[in-house]
Amino acid sequence: MTTLLNFSYGSNMLSARIRQRVPSARAIGTAVLPGHMLRWHKAGQDGSAKCDIVPTGSTDDQVMGVVYTLSADEKHLLDAAEGLGNGYDEKEVVLESASGAITAWTYHATAIDAAMLPFDWYKALVVCGAMEHGLPGAYVRQLQAVPAVADGDAERVQRHWALLPPAWSGAAMLSAQQRVIVALDFADAAQARSLVAQLGDAAPAYKIGMQLLTAEGPALVRELVGQGKQVFLDLKLHEIPQSVAGAVAAAGALGVAMVTVHASGGSAVLRAAVEAARGYPQLQVLALTVITSMADADLREVGVDAGVALQVVRLAVLAAQAGCDGVIASPLEAQLLREHLPPGMAIVTPGTQLAGDRPTDQSRTATPGDAIRNGASHVVMGRSVTRAKDPVAAFSEACAQVAAASLPHARTPSVA
Repeated sequence: MTTLLNFSYGSNMLSARIRQRVPSARAIGTAVLPGHMLRWHKAGQDGSAKCDIVPTGSTDDQVMGVVYTLSADEKHLLDAAEGLGNGYDEKEVVLESASGAITAWTYHATAIDAAMLPFDWYKALVVCGAMEHGLPGAYVRQLQAVPAVADGDAERVQRHWALLPPAWSGAAMLSAQQRVIVALDFADAAQARSLVAQLGDAAPAYKIGMQLLTAEGPALVRELVGQGKQVFLDLKLHEIPQSVAGAVAAAGALGVAMVTVHASGGSAVLRAAVEAARGYPQLQVLALTVITSMADADLREVGVDAGVALQVVRLAVLAAQAGCDGVIASPLEAQLLREHLPPGMAIVTPGTQLAGDRPTDQSRTATPGDAIRNGASHVVMGRSVTRAKDPVAAFSEACAQVAAASLPHARTPSVA
């Protein structure tokens, strides 16, 4: 069988993506294309941007990717999938690898639209492919920083999200730092500002809950949003639909990134929240399932016969059907939820603590690494960071665990 070498630098870096198109494709390692830059400007036939390699001639520029071997008899399958002759052309390139120079063929764009943005699912495929094959963290972060837009074709979205490992769905586009949300559970704004200043640019996401919001009002929220921080406003809304919709709209007007609504309020409340958020593209509606301080006995006390796991799944599915962007659950239910929720739906887990921390009033807890391995998209870190002797070190440890847990268990060997 005659084989060819292909250099993949976009969504085809992901093994599941290229092997769906070309069954014989096998990754043999990673490589660098010097004198080129990666651009997200190829005009895709679906109306969104795809990746392209642009020659610059500068030795400072390089594009990283994965080298695949595939059967020459199947090359036409990849050509058809990429649209060879209809937006992409092909060329031979000389790559640098750990074992020396490699000659391979790749695609480059002939149809370009700099105004287009990639769909979020396409960006996730690219980022996951880079992570799957162990490309450097700095390069992955560059990919994660690329803006993306939602795809209105639900069938296409579902089909492409299904290619991603469940725990990476949606969250793969985020850095480890973006996935660790620091809970500002303080009595006043001064303490909160002090912690934010200590963590600096390293920590981009914060949760403001009822205590701080009641004490200080929305001023601190506006302040953090003004600094470019992502604010998770943990309102835990549980009211009639009209009141919930008004509160969600008010949160959106503040510029927050996430707001919580009790799923136990029912589908009418959840739908009202989702509808109210439509005017604020940055705002995600998260449905709170069962608070992390509750166990099975606590549910029975309030008349819920189902155990925690069953109730969490029941409410999470209700939230998904109502159109919520994600759910709040403990790390212990994250894996179960991944089996029942649509790909790409956020699972945000409070109750995450560093090993060795003192027990809290939360009964369903795990470490940040375990939460991510279980399928969480984000972890919320409270006292493990805020009450640590060294908050910066504690936050860094949480991020390191998230980054390590985000990597696949199996790595592709380097070119030998």
